[in-house]
Amino acid sequence: MEKNQSIVAIVQARMNSTRLPGKVLKMLGEMPAVELLLRRLKKSKCIDKIIVATSTESKDNCLKEVVANLGFDCFRGSENNVLERYVETMKSTTAETIVRITGDCPLLDPTIVDKVIEKYAKENAKYASNVNPPSFPDGMDVEVIDRGTMESLIAISLEKRDLEHVTSAIHRDTKLAKTNLSNPIDLSKIRLTLDENEDLEVIPHFGRDWLEEIFSKLKLSKGPTSNSI
Repeated sequence: MEKNQSIVAIVQARMNSTRLPGKVLKMLGEMPAVELLLRRLKKSKCIDKIIVATSTESKDNCLKEVVANLGFDCFRGSENNVLERYVETMKSTTAETIVRITGDCPLLDPTIVDKVIEKYAKENAKYASNVNPPSFPDGMDVEVIDRGTMESLIAISLEKRDLEHVTSAIHRDTKLAKTNLSNPIDLSKIRLTLDENEDLEVIPHFGRDWLEEIFSKLKLSKGPTSNSI
């Protein structure tokens, strides 16, 4: 019998990125960005399953192959209607809680992921994040969403931005029970994301000592895991 899938992380990723095409398979050190992200996310103590949600476009065939070879599930759906892709991915599971992760966060700290999940559960929220407002470095973004709330978004999210950004309708909802994890020190101006060519040039050169210093300021983690660059 398959183990409990109450909390499922869905990683949205595709090859057709506007600013940095193919970024999820760009090499960061000895491995592609998506592998580094999945290895780090797997260290979460709260997540039961990880699924990569990509598109049905042929250009994403190579991404699916890489993900499958790494031992992770890959769900394929609409390229541009990301909200629909998320909901359909969720429906393929028994998850009651969805953790939304984007493919441009290869250095994501699993400790932060767990802290957001724990805050979500402790406060009995329908939505939790660490980005509203942001205080963690760009690239440490985590969103946790109740299954029912995810399903309801299909009915209420009619604007184009909602289909692309998935949770923008939640941000506008003033009645929904929401919570946010804040870092004691505002580090939101630091970029640890992979979204532009400049990021690709810089990330492989991050020194371990520098990363240790940044992670220590998060006040949540003992430092980067052994899979950090």
